[in-house]
Amino acid sequence: MKQRVATLMFALAAVFAVAMLNVAAFAKRPATTITFIDAVCVVPSKDSQGKACDKSVVHILLSSGEAVQPATDQFVVPYFPQRGVSHPAVSQDKKTAGWLIEYDNCCTSYPLPLTLVVYRPGEPLRSMKRKCYGAIWVWHFVAGGQQVATSSNFPHGNSPDCYELFDVATGRLRQSWSSDDTRKAPAWVKAFDQ
Repeated sequence: MKQRVATLMFALAAVFAVAMLNVAAFAKRPATTITFIDAVCVVPSKDSQGKACDKSVVHILLSSGEAVQPATDQFVVPYFPQRGVSHPAVSQDKKTAGWLIEYDNCCTSYPLPLTLVVYRPGEPLRSMKRKCYGAIWVWHFVAGGQQVATSSNFPHGNSPDCYELFDVATGRLRQSWSSDDTRKAPAWVKAFDQ
């Protein structure tokens, strides 16, 4: 009986030693886990009294279960106080989330979406470097989330629509097109009609 117990103890010690070696080897491996974005939503914020504010807040739920609430007050438009956020979306590849930041405007009774911001886990927030004037009325991801396209115009009047295509990784403008352009509209502009 003592020999069986000793053999069993030796076997358990060997299994434990192998398990510990596997754990140590796993811990030394570089992390290859990719965090995906499950959802992005916009909720009204509350003041210290618990009352709803004009501003809204972005909440991002990651595949790891972590919830992220990025601060957007770094995106300042001169003379226009930030009012809130709207139009959240997640890219097709679930690696990028984006939303519009709205600002008060002198000449409308409602805030205007003037800045498009994108978020990727582990990277700083990035805004798109626009050249078009007016509010961003519509936007969407392109190329599986590698690019974003916007459609902008003024809230009133007869100005032509301005379309811009941006690289998500850098925020740089890749292409632009206007509705009064004589060139044929690129495919990324035609996607706004679908």
